[in-house]
Amino acid sequence: MTQQNKPGLMQAQSPETSPVYDSLIAPLFKSSRPRSIEAQLHELSEANRNMVILLVRHGQMLSRMHDFGAEVSSYSVLLGQAYPQVSSHLKSLAVAILQKAAPLPEPKQPRPMRQTPREQALEELYGPIKAAPTQQPDPLPQPTSDFLERLTASESSGRSDAEITVADGRRFVGSLQFGEARLRDYQRSTGTSFTQDEFKADPALQDKVAAWHFADIDKGIAGLGDAAKGYDRDGLKAVAHLGGVSGMKRFVRSNGEYNPADELGTSLSDYYAKFSGGGPTT
Repeated sequence: MTQQNKPGLMQAQSPETSPVYDSLIAPLFKSSRPRSIEAQLHELSEANRNMVILLVRHGQMLSRMHDFGAEVSSYSVLLGQAYPQVSSHLKSLAVAILQKAAPLPEPKQPRPMRQTPREQALEELYGPIKAAPTQQPDPLPQPTSDFLERLTASESSGRSDAEITVADGRRFVGSLQFGEARLRDYQRSTGTSFTQDEFKADPALQDKVAAWHFADIDKGIAGLGDAAKGYDRDGLKAVAHLGGVSGMKRFVRSNGEYNPADELGTSLSDYYAKFSGGGPTT
């Protein structure tokens, strides 16, 4: 007598299938293997690929600010703040590219404070000691997410090859219209050397200079301490871009009375009002 084999746990069972099952049910159980960056880029339209390239370039420039002492968090935070209207998929793809090509360093953890013998004795008697409140001034308002984009559009409509020559012969070039004097500041700070024409023809170099430029401005604003309270940070960055860090400091310390205009008639207060939400608080 032959014994029929009964299906066991180790025996593969083939489920009943049908065209309806294959088209509706089976895809739900297929393994979702993550697609490569290359595959995702290939699937994008040309416009979306160009947007990803823009995001990567912007993220790369912002990350370089870390090299000049500015506080930089993750690529996700940087791009999320700068491009709130762009789809999360495109931003995630740009973050993946940036993190693969130039990963940001992990933030340094502060060293734990060692207790003095007196503090140890007090803790044994009364329990953990609560930290005393700091007397540091309130932090300055954070920059708006689209400041750099708005400033670039205002200066050059986003063109890296833009150039203007003023009446006295000075040239201002690049997407942020840097003059020769500010470029010399960068070269002295970084030990580099290049001409204004070389700078105009090199978008990557323009990004590096911009990162250093705004990190230097941030340090100047921080150096004002309480004097900068009540001022919009983006407004002050725009003032410093137009009139220099020293001019921005004079603008703040004079409560806006120091207010020269450039050769095109744009004053410091014009730029402050254009790039911030309000004027100084007196």
